[in-house]
This record gives sequence, C-alpha cells and structure tokens, in this order.
Amino acid sequence: MTATGMDELIVADGAALRAWLMDNHTASPGVWLALTRKGGSLIGLPEFPHPLLLRWPDLLTYFPTLGERVGGRNELDLSWLSGHDALVSIIIKFFVAPNRDAAAAVVEGGPEGIFDSLTYGNFDAEEALIEWESIFTGQSFAELADADVPEVVADSEDGEGPLVFLVSAALQDALASADDLRLAEVSQRWVQERAEDREVFDPEISAGILKGLAELASRIDDRKDRLYCWTA
Repeated sequence: MTATGMDELIVADGAALRAWLMDNHTASPGVWLALTRKGGSLIGLPEFPHPLLLRWPDLLTYFPTLGERVGGRNELDLSWLSGHDALVSIIIKFFVAPNRDAAAAVVEGGPEGIFDSLTYGNFDAEEALIEWESIFTGQSFAELADADVPEVVADSEDGEGPLVFLVSAALQDALASADDLRLAEVSQRWVQERAEDREVFDPEISAGILKGLAELASRIDDRKDRLYCWTA
C-alpha cells in the first residue's frame, strides 16, 4: 500500500496487465502501476512517472488508446482486449539495428541497452506504422497492408509474446527528412484518424512520438542500418 492509499501493481508484460484489468477494473479505484521487464527492472517510459498512478479517469492521459472507453466512470469496456495482442502494445520500443538478424535477436528481451532506442506506450504500433506511412506518402492504408507493411522480422517462440517489425524504407526516409512543420501536420492527421475510430490521443504526446522518431531516424548514418519497432 502506497502513501496515496493505492496498492502497487507490478506486471511483467502486457498480457499480465490485461489479465489484471479484466479481473479488477470494476472493483479497484486505481493502482500504482510499475511496468517491468525480464529480471524485474523497471522499464523507463519517458511520458510516465514511476511508479505510474493509474486511476481510471486518468487513463486518457497515460494510455490514450483507452480514452473513449473510460467515459468518466469507474468501469472500462475491455471486450477489445480479448483479440490479438497487436490491438494494444503496452510497451513500444523503436530502435536502430545494423541488420535483420541483429534486430530479431532482441525479440525476447527488447533492444534497450543494446541499440539506440526510444520507448513509448500505449497504442497499436503496427497500425500506427501503416497510418504514418500512409499520411507521409499518400498511399492508402489498404495498399500498405496488402503489401505486408510493416514486415514482421521476428516474433516470440510461442507466437503470443513480443514482436519486431521492420520500419519500411519509405517511412524511415520520410521521418528522417521531415521538418517540424511536416511532423506537426502528420501528427495532427494521425490524431484525427484515431479520433474517427473513437480513440482519443493527446496531440502533444502524439507530436512528441513523431519528433522523437524523426530524430532517431535522422541519426542513422550507415546505409545498412535500419529502423525497427519492438512491441510487447
């Protein structure tokens, strides 16, 4: 029990958090949420304090993809959590690696401490990669999805754990060359597209995600290096 009177919840991965939410979302007033990785160390999420005070009305601030499902009540519609893990990526890490094999090698533990990386959460990373590329390039979402963008480089042995995606060359180049005005435009359109699906994203956080990615992509100075996305 913390000083606020809230219990501390430590979860090992996204599946553990989903399971806890399914069992407790109608009864618990909130928790202090500590996100962990294998070995028990805290994962540093730039937007989140540690531990994260998770009260249901505050989910919009910390987890923008849950915003419309809160509705100001001490209850969540969690039916969407029963689908594929890609519906929600609790932890998202974008990183630069020299080749596909090196990127695939970190699928179980993540790229932190091994490669230059950025950590975010909580949105559908696969969908975001397609939407960003669609906005940047003008190709439709359907065209990109049909072309298997983004490409899956590696998944966990059981098929239910972390994934590593290869960010397309087109999106990587677009991010690296985008100026602040273009990034703001793409961010605004992304927020609007998510709103059409009843997902409320904080514009400032959305802009920060794209700005961080653009800076990461612009630091790539070896043509063999590529941008990847790890999700869990």
